[in-house]
Amino acid sequence: MNDFIVTTACQGCCIHPGSKMTFKSTQKKVLVDRKPLLISMTDQFSDNIDITGCSCFVSSVHHPCVSSKWIRSTNKVLADKNRILIGTISGNCFAADKAFQSQAFVTSIQRKVKGC
Repeated sequence: MNDFIVTTACQGCCIHPGSKMTFKSTQKKVLVDRKPLLISMTDQFSDNIDITGCSCFVSSVHHPCVSSKWIRSTNKVLADKNRILIGTISGNCFAADKAFQSQAFVTSIQRKVKGC
C-alpha cells in the first residue's frame, strides 16, 4: 500500500486534547524536502516520536502519553538498509510506564513522496 513518508517536519498528536508529537530521526542521509525521513529498524523499534502536552487521566490520575511507536513501514523502499515509516494513522501511543494509551495521528505530512 502506498502512503506518504513520515519526516521530521510532520506534526501529529494522540487522541487526548493538548498533545503534540515531535518526530526525531536517527538517520540524516536520506531527505525529503530537506528533512530526514524516519526509519524502522525492526518490527518492534522505530525512530523516536515524543509526545508532550497530553491530558490523559486514568482513575483521576494524570497518565499522559509520552511516546509513540509507528506500526507501518515500507516493504520495498529502504533508506540506509532500513524500512521507512509511512502513513497518517499508523502509530500507537504509550505512557511513561509503557502502557498503551491510544492511536497516534499525523495532522501535517509532506505530500511529495510516497513509499510502498
